[in-house]
Order: sequence, then structure tokens, then C-alpha cells
Amino acid sequence: MIGCETSPAPGGLRLAISVAALVAIALSPGMLRGQTAGGEGPAERLGPDASSGEELFRRGRAALAAERYPEALALFERSQRLDPAGGTLLNLAVCEERLGRLVRARARLAEALELLRAGDRRRPAAVERLAELDRRMPHVSIDADGLGRAGVTLKLDGDRFDVDAAGGEIAVDPGAHLLSCEGPEGERCGHAFRIAERERLVLVPELSPPPLSPEARPGLDLKALAQPAAAEAPAMPAVSRGRRVLAYTLAGLGAAGIATGLLAGAGVLREKQRMSGHCDARGCDPDGIEAASRGKLFSTVATVATAAGLVSLAGSVYVFVTMAPPGAEARMVAVGGSF
Repeated sequence: MIGCETSPAPGGLRLAISVAALVAIALSPGMLRGQTAGGEGPAERLGPDASSGEELFRRGRAALAAERYPEALALFERSQRLDPAGGTLLNLAVCEERLGRLVRARARLAEALELLRAGDRRRPAAVERLAELDRRMPHVSIDADGLGRAGVTLKLDGDRFDVDAAGGEIAVDPGAHLLSCEGPEGERCGHAFRIAERERLVLVPELSPPPLSPEARPGLDLKALAQPAAAEAPAMPAVSRGRRVLAYTLAGLGAAGIATGLLAGAGVLREKQRMSGHCDARGCDPDGIEAASRGKLFSTVATVATAAGLVSLAGSVYVFVTMAPPGAEARMVAVGGSF
């Protein structure tokens, strides 16, 4: 069961202005990652590989300006590892937000604000952007009271979190997510859900019992199933029954074919008698021509039906002759069952 509470729609104009302001500051030529607010020189350069980090940073800015966000993100991350700086974190936040990762974007902004000095003119835009992300962030809360808590593991998108802390809200990115849980005795649950910006969901997971093992299924006698087939009362094997049915079926088809042939032959004789009254040495009248045509048809049917009947009867005889005695087949099945 999933409860849902949806917040009001965002203000589009204010959001667009805020994003544009942060992007403009992040891409401003004067606001490089290692400059102070007044452009008086390096203040954030913390690592020994500044030149390599600066080159990666410039390439990241070019990719960001071209809206190649995954490429820009990778370049900024490499730059930040070599030479951490607040300006790089601001650009990382822009990339994360454009890729729909609001949680990571907020974390980047918060980390950047720890590095930016109080007088840095990038701080107001970063603070405003942080507040806007807080307003847009979807949240999920887990009602785990029915899980029994002891020994239960909860995971959100594969990441484990404490059941005792599940009562609070968890910030998530907009989109699809999966909540799963597992109890100490193999019980499981799973909730797939989608969430939009500013939305709040309350999830109530319920554990389902684990599937029963064969030993635990009621009414199933495993010892009886393990007994060899020789212990069972002899019965006509399925192979023997199938061959017997086939023989009878072929015999019936053969008799029907021969009977059809005989009837068609009688039709040939009847049409031949009609022709004698409507045909002479000069030819046949219309009735004679029609009788001759029907006679040909009956002759063809008689030939085909008689031949098919004879083949079916021959097949029936062959199946009966080659069928093994019931006792021999039963012994064969009993031996096979002992393996």
C-alpha cells in the first residue's frame, strides 16, 4: 500500500531564472575555479596538480557550454580530484542538476558553500539554488511498523538503510525507484514506484512469507515418491495403450476407405447405365455428357478411397503384429524404474 501527498507545482519563471543565474556564474570568464570574489588571485587551490586540474576544468566548461553534460561532469570530477576547488563544485552541481540528479546536485552545492568565502559573489546564487533544490526535491518516507524490525533489511535502489531510521523522510531523485526488504526467515517485499519533483510518498512495505520447500509442503510424501516403479501395481504401459489405439484407428480408417470406394464404384455403374440411354454412335446429348462427367468423378473417388483403405488396414495389421505382449512391456518398465 502506498500513500501519496503531492505539493503544489513549481514556479517555472523563478526556477528558470535561478538556474540561469547559477550557470552564468559557473561559466563566467572572471569566475574561474581558483579565484576569489574580487579576482585577487588563488584562494581555493588545495592540491599539487593545479595545472592539470585547470586544463580539465577548462575542457569541462567548454563541454558544459555545449550542453554535453555527461562529458562535462566527467571532466569536472577529474579536475576536482586533482585540485579541489569551490568553482569546480559549482559546475559539478550544474551538471548533476541538468542530468536529473537533484540529490547529488544539492550535495555538490553544500560542499561548494563550505569552500567559498563569505565575500565571494558566487555565494548568493549558490545559496538561492540550494534553497530551490530543497523545494523541488522529492521525498519518501517508509512506514516500517509492520515489519517487526528485528532482523529486517531495507534497501532503496539497492542501497541499504537502517530500519529504525526509516520513519524519517528520505530525499530521492525524480523518476523510478525500487524499495525492497528481506526478513530473517527469507520473507521478502518489493515496491516499484515513480515520484515527481516536489512530491512526497509514504510507503508501507509488507513482508510476504518465503516459498515452501518440498519438505514443508503438506500432503507431499517424499518417501513414496522415492519408491521405484517396480513397487507399483502392474498396469498397461502408456506405450502399449498408444499403439493399441493407433491400430484400432487405422483399422477404422481402412474400413471407412473401402466402404467409400464401394459406394463410389456403385455410382460409376449407375452413371454408366444413364449414359447408355443418352449416348449412341454419333455422340451424347447433354444428359449423357453430364453422366459421363459424374462417372469419371466417382471412378476417381473409388480408386483413391479404396487405396487409402487398403493402406490403413495394412498399417493396422502391422501395428498389431509388432506390439509386444503386455507382460514383457510391464517387466521392461519395472526395470527402468529401478534406476
